[in-house]
Amino acid sequence: MRKYYLLTANISEDDNYFDELCENYKTNSNHIYWKTRRIINEDDICLIYYNNLRDGTSRVLFIGKVEKPEPSSNTHSTKDEKYIKMSLYEIDNNNIKYDKDFRNKFKSKSWSQSIYLIESQKIIDDINRQIGEKKQLSYHKLCEIVESVNTKYFFLKANMNHSKNRNSYFNTLNIESENEKGVIYWNIMMKNKVHNIMKGDKCLVYYANLPDLSNRILYYADVIESDYPNNIKSNKSIIDENVNDESSLDEDIRNNKFMKLSVIPVCLNDKNKYSKKILEEKYGINTTTRSKFALPFNHDLIKDIKDDIKGKKRSIKGFCQMFNDGYCICEFKNDKNAKERLNRSNHDTFVEENGFFYIDRHHLVERNLLQNSKIKNIDKIVNEDYNIFHLCPTCHKQIHHGKKEVKRYMINHLYNKEKTSYDKFFENNKDDKELMKYKSALEWLYSIYKCS
Repeated sequence: MRKYYLLTANISEDDNYFDELCENYKTNSNHIYWKTRRIINEDDICLIYYNNLRDGTSRVLFIGKVEKPEPSSNTHSTKDEKYIKMSLYEIDNNNIKYDKDFRNKFKSKSWSQSIYLIESQKIIDDINRQIGEKKQLSYHKLCEIVESVNTKYFFLKANMNHSKNRNSYFNTLNIESENEKGVIYWNIMMKNKVHNIMKGDKCLVYYANLPDLSNRILYYADVIESDYPNNIKSNKSIIDENVNDESSLDEDIRNNKFMKLSVIPVCLNDKNKYSKKILEEKYGINTTTRSKFALPFNHDLIKDIKDDIKGKKRSIKGFCQMFNDGYCICEFKNDKNAKERLNRSNHDTFVEENGFFYIDRHHLVERNLLQNSKIKNIDKIVNEDYNIFHLCPTCHKQIHHGKKEVKRYMINHLYNKEKTSYDKFFENNKDDKELMKYKSALEWLYSIYKCS
């Protein structure tokens, strides 16, 4: 009579169990061998449960169908140890969740008890249904499952606060990009310490204090090598070969190891989608903590980014081009009506000493109102993100000193970008006599620029 078992394995952070599993599965014609001291017969069925997977879960991954018991092939094994040969089937968890709670129902006192007899008819029926519906796992499908559970997602942070290094830094991102489809080298910043990022892991790379003063995720990366030495051709440093301004680089950086990453830029044209505010409010990611930390598996953030990068090329070229050709774009550059209304078509600026295009940060509700306005809650709007816009030098001068009808057009354009926020402020301060001199938030903005 067929019996059903739960087999458990405890996965260590440092072992290469899954690499060996895939290799053995391929070598043994899509079968695995499992060592056991309990008699498990041909045609018996086993659920294979793994604890401490790298994705942060503990669960059943495979259904194993016993082809035949075999004598031990290990000379160090005791007489009681045997091996069973199993074909594998993927678990689907449709009716029963074969996760940590499922494992806990067997109430083992320790992990040394690694085999459990399954007696629940509900579980047995579910297992039989799956075996009846599924084909035996192919080698490629096994590798796909292993990759999904043996991968961690990391949040990497870079702080671009030091403007003197910005130009040199972004030049280094172009290293090998043309030849290796967007490959870059990331300084691990851990000289002699052990880190837990491995080949095959994924990284979401977040930048703080970008040239436009935004903070957001800029690219998604696959780890090609996790401990890449700081040398390539002729024992020269990766950085020495690719950066002319060596004086701007720390000696510590030269001595550290690097990760080799293959990257895909994420949402370069949308500054808000993965910004600091959205990461914290929507996804619950604390961006002020460590410079490198693991993210929970199946996090909504990971899913959304994967959806965004579908079909995109692995190239860093467009990312670097964005910085070199004007990362900070004037709010009116892509406005279809701007050429006629502003009486010009260009929004030219100039290159700063740090290598980036200069842009003005304009407060629509002006900062001087903090001292000059009688409106009580004026501080609640002036320095809010939605009140700050990027303008080329000419547009910045024009909104202050242009013709009245031009100023009204420009104010109206910026107001409409954040209409909800401005109207909300106006509505929430209806008890302010000074503000209520105006019929609407837009009329108040016109008055600030003396173009009512």
